[in-house]
Amino acid sequence: MRTPGGDVVSGIEIGELNDAAANLRHWVCAQLQALGYCVSADGIDDWHALGGDAGSRHYFRFTLTGAVPVTMLAVWAPPSTEKNTEFLQIANIMREQGVAVPEIIAFEMNFGFFIIEDLGAQPLLERLNEDTANTLYPLVFDQLLKIQAISTTENPLPKYDGAFLLREMQLFREWFLDGLLNVEFDSDAVRMLDDLFAMLAESALAQPVVVTHRDFHARNLIYRGDQPPGVIDFQDAVAGPITYDLVSVLKDCYIAWPRPKVVEWVQLYCEFAWQKGLLSRDIDVGSFIRWFDWMGLQRHIKVAGIFARLHLRDGKSGYLNDLPRVLAYIADTASAYPEFDAFYRWLTTQLQPVIAQQTWGRHD
Repeated sequence: MRTPGGDVVSGIEIGELNDAAANLRHWVCAQLQALGYCVSADGIDDWHALGGDAGSRHYFRFTLTGAVPVTMLAVWAPPSTEKNTEFLQIANIMREQGVAVPEIIAFEMNFGFFIIEDLGAQPLLERLNEDTANTLYPLVFDQLLKIQAISTTENPLPKYDGAFLLREMQLFREWFLDGLLNVEFDSDAVRMLDDLFAMLAESALAQPVVVTHRDFHARNLIYRGDQPPGVIDFQDAVAGPITYDLVSVLKDCYIAWPRPKVVEWVQLYCEFAWQKGLLSRDIDVGSFIRWFDWMGLQRHIKVAGIFARLHLRDGKSGYLNDLPRVLAYIADTASAYPEFDAFYRWLTTQLQPVIAQQTWGRHD
């Protein structure tokens, strides 16, 4: 919300955020004292806010001094907007499977207050480069395969079904085409997009179903040296296509790699998945890569809509800087498969001239 002349952070007034942060800090002190931690009566001195994410969660890092200093995170996740119940449930499920998600030390659901383990201060994205990628991605696959090994029968999650997939892709029409670009499209274009979305949904639904993080990328993975990375932001997990999280991390919206390297890593993942029985030997690499590419097209179409919405609705305009990379993924995949010829022609003749006029519309 915004009041005349008032400042807003992610739809929350600065005053509201400051009040919540003060209340959170008092609550944290009380909880830690109750748990036996040594916290002075004056509270915690080393307390500082961290950058937010695409949601409405707010994070604060603090350190408890002692013989061995302990760093933790305090979180305010407004119950009106955040999936706090799902966060708790999925954290417990993943920890039982050996996934490196943060331990939940204390929580207060009515206010959306949490104290959680601090897995580290550096996102994997900051460590990924040509020299480190071949070492880091196998560690990423370790965590991904543990997530995918979780039973969807014993741990029922929302289904990433056809309606869900199509609803996501509609964000492209509503927020990217209409909202951001103000593009008008005729009945032929509408029918072409409907056909494209249907093909992508059909391909996704043909895949083996596994637990799917749904935002498994290098900003949501925490670097931990030689250990597999920590996993955060998992509250939107569903039962979905096996390629979804893989394409999220290898065709990452925040970093891009040459196609031969991506294919090499997909092949490595397939070897691991075959060994663990997550993928049938009847599925060859070529078929899997087709699933992977088509799933990536679905995700990047959705993300283009989400990034536009974050800018237009939430005032988070930094995501526009990543749109050229997302659109390049869309164009690359659309050009590689004849099934997408009509979409690719429309993209290059109708959309790209409009995109080129945008201040964010250049791709390095």
